[in-house]
Amino acid sequence: VGAARGIRVLGGWKLFWYRRGIGLTRTPPSTCERVLQLPRGERPARETLPAEGRRGLGAMQWWSRMSDRELKAFVSIWNVMIYELREKDLLSDQEMQQLTIESAEAARRGPPNVPRLLDPMNVFRLTSVLPQNKEARRRVVTFARSLQMQPLPAATVRTMPGLTVLIPHYSETILFSMNELFTNMGSAELLRYLVSYYCDEFSNFKERVCDAMGMNEDQDEEALGRFDGFQKFEDPLCKWASLRMQTLWRTVEGVCRAYARALLNLSEQQDQALSRTEREALVSSKFQVVVAMQRYALFADPTKSTYDIAQIAAVEAMLQAFGQWLSIAYIDEEQTPEGKRYYSCLIDASCPMRPGAMTPHRSWGQQGGGMRVPKFSIELPGYPILGHGKSDNQ
Repeated sequence: VGAARGIRVLGGWKLFWYRRGIGLTRTPPSTCERVLQLPRGERPARETLPAEGRRGLGAMQWWSRMSDRELKAFVSIWNVMIYELREKDLLSDQEMQQLTIESAEAARRGPPNVPRLLDPMNVFRLTSVLPQNKEARRRVVTFARSLQMQPLPAATVRTMPGLTVLIPHYSETILFSMNELFTNMGSAELLRYLVSYYCDEFSNFKERVCDAMGMNEDQDEEALGRFDGFQKFEDPLCKWASLRMQTLWRTVEGVCRAYARALLNLSEQQDQALSRTEREALVSSKFQVVVAMQRYALFADPTKSTYDIAQIAAVEAMLQAFGQWLSIAYIDEEQTPEGKRYYSCLIDASCPMRPGAMTPHRSWGQQGGGMRVPKFSIELPGYPILGHGKSDNQ
């Protein structure tokens, strides 16, 4: 009795099933019905199905019961999710190949073209088929369990209300620089800690970067402790470390990737007549991220003593990566005979640089940088910082 009550309190047998990868077999039809909300199309003719799909348990397999449009939509959404896990180094190349689906036509033929994670026949083998990485497991299981919730009212991206996410920032780290990850003696303590704590993710990171640059992983391993050996990995390594610490880059990247990619893929399935440019314009009109960066005018102005090359380079890197959805609001001041006047300004990736400023192409200050010309500038009635700064103003 105690065991039964404990299982019920912890989430019931469904939770056990999902953690073992068994309940995930319901994911394909639930994705089309509850998330994409696609109209039910005609099921494939019985004669077109493989022999094993016409009788017995084969008739219960989801790839035999879904229409062509539903199957194509699910394969597209599923592969995007798996690629996202690989880009974040939560999966290895081998795991990615095992979890992706080649095409809707291949999925229609059933196993082995369907991942074991989604194979209904896997319920008879209680061996976990989820990824090895705990964060990857959590994301896959959370995605599957969320499909059992009450679906939202039917609507499209075009009819949804606009959403703006406001992120406050004062003086926190934006993006780690190589000077923070390396010293003259080799890798810094912070980098050694991250490599040790996220050892599997760092191994996946090396595999991904080396494949992209056509290098051998052994060469990369030999260069781990030397700054000069990681010159070509500067941007990927700084971003990899920043995504695993409390940085502004991690917050902005998480919000932009989560919402923007979801809306892009949803609009693609809902209105297939739209081109990629039209879909991106539609999503940009519905979703925006604004970072309230109070000290931007201080560290971005080369004429001030508080000018910080690394900070402005990190801001430019954010605008380059997420400029389609990202804007930055900041406070500027102007000295006049009557006293200081304060302005609330807004910039984005389309704003030109001020005369004499250079955009930092390399991340951490190998070239100078400067402020951008604000898109909007609204005068404030007085000094806007009250109390203790960010904690009282966010």
